[in-house]
Amino acid sequence: MVCIYTMDETHIVNINKLKHNFQSLLKLQKNITEVRTTAHKKLQECKQVYNDLSKKNNKKVLLFCLDAFFFQYKTFTLEMEHLDKFRALLNNRVYCDYYKLNQLIVEFITKNKAELDIEETETKSFPIYKELEPFQQYKPEDIRDIHNNILFLLNNLYNKCQEKYRERDSYNEKHQVGFTISNLINTLTYEINILLQQIRLYIDYLAFFHISQKKQMKRLSMKFSEFYDDMEANLQCTVTYTIDDIEEVDDTLSSTYDDKEFNGVENVHQWDCNNMPFDVALDVPTNTPIQTPVNTPVVGPVKQIEDNDEKSTNSTAILDDTDVIS
Repeated sequence: MVCIYTMDETHIVNINKLKHNFQSLLKLQKNITEVRTTAHKKLQECKQVYNDLSKKNNKKVLLFCLDAFFFQYKTFTLEMEHLDKFRALLNNRVYCDYYKLNQLIVEFITKNKAELDIEETETKSFPIYKELEPFQQYKPEDIRDIHNNILFLLNNLYNKCQEKYRERDSYNEKHQVGFTISNLINTLTYEINILLQQIRLYIDYLAFFHISQKKQMKRLSMKFSEFYDDMEANLQCTVTYTIDDIEEVDDTLSSTYDDKEFNGVENVHQWDCNNMPFDVALDVPTNTPIQTPVNTPVVGPVKQIEDNDEKSTNSTAILDDTDVIS
């Protein structure tokens, strides 16, 4: 069913649609913040549990066993950092879109000030958007206010169109000159239509921002929810794994590495060596218990992971606040 609106109704419908859609964006952003806060609290709990276990089990072998838990905590923290960085980037971009569109409309009004006669262009002052700071965070109220200011400007422009229509229609009534001013009426109509098209263009710009922002927010919300669910599933698991839990090797996988194809493990190693780059060097830790064979290829310096030398003295590794996202 096709709905036919008058010019007034069409503009009102468009503006209301933008208002309602923007409210859904704010709710989605609030939901993301709530899930993020819950996940952050869970990470804090993990940190506290690790610290408590490290204090109570400070033998070297027990600390060695706790390394897996510490690594799990670090992977969750790293994931959280990436999600937070994307959240900050998206928040920044949302403000960027509205700020630039608001400036574009203000410039248009200023450039055509003589014809439009619109004095007020800002309901309040807004923070300047900084191109070189893509992760700077802007307050939710600033985002809301600048969006409202865009709608305020669009309404002012549309009201000016309505005034021009009334002014055009009054020419014949006032001057009683008949068809001789047809070209004047046509020109005035053309100028009004140009202004209406300009308003519609700004509305479409804002609609595009809404659609693209909602897609990104839904994607981020899903990632935060998946991250939290995955963290909960891992932390709530009480299964103790042993050798009995390892599955048998798939015969189809092992058949690709049979003796017919590679003629022994030694040849496989030699094949790998022959295909190594010549300009790389292997950085073997000096305290490794494995002797370096003479035919070991040299590969690029590998960053050593910090070992637990301090743990060897039965000291405990306690996490400080820097291990968790603020």
